Amino acid sequence: MSKRQASVLSVISIGAVLCGMTRPTRACTMPTNEPFELDPLRSAVSLHPGGPGGPERPRVASVKVTRGGQIAVGCKDVGTVRIGIENPVEGIGYSVRTLKGRFPDRLPPISPAPLRLLDGEIWLDWEDPVPSRAEVDLVVSVIAVSRDGTESMPSEDVRIFAPRLAPASTAAPKASASRMPLEVIIGGALLTCGVLAGLGYLLARRYRAARKRVG
Repeated sequence: MSKRQASVLSVISIGAVLCGMTRPTRACTMPTNEPFELDPLRSAVSLHPGGPGGPERPRVASVKVTRGGQIAVGCKDVGTVRIGIENPVEGIGYSVRTLKGRFPDRLPPISPAPLRLLDGEIWLDWEDPVPSRAEVDLVVSVIAVSRDGTESMPSEDVRIFAPRLAPASTAAPKASASRMPLEVIIGGALLTCGVLAGLGYLLARRYRAARKRVG
């Protein structure tokens, strides 16, 4: 490779970097409840559910099931359940107990460990990949837990349901056959931008050299 060719390639590479075209990252970041820590130095007034000194029985205000990445970018293979608590109490944790049913196999049993609410809600999520999303059908209850470990009476039974989503048709539409992969589009644009930047640099050098000869 001649010096001139090496110089041109270097200029194109620099131009491509200056264009700053990089593939966007799509990491899935889901909202998560923080654990509610019990105070080991405080003894419970009563560990019997609904006993004296315990928190009030929680009331569930809403249940929302979301699938297919509608919560966050890059989370198309994650399903979520949001359980909203009516009139949440500060300094109280909330525990979800499964009464019957279960999430799909990709999610282990719901942990009964108490959680801090996130914007008044308890978030549960599971792996929910395409093309076929399994049915979700279970019944849970919510229990309020104080710092000393005293539990409330369980809430009314809460059903969480989402029907099975059948796989999409394997027949791709005609328009998609001519669709270019994102990597090819980005690579072509990156190369074009680098070439244009390199040519601009070389033309500017020639122009300056011509002016010096004339001068």
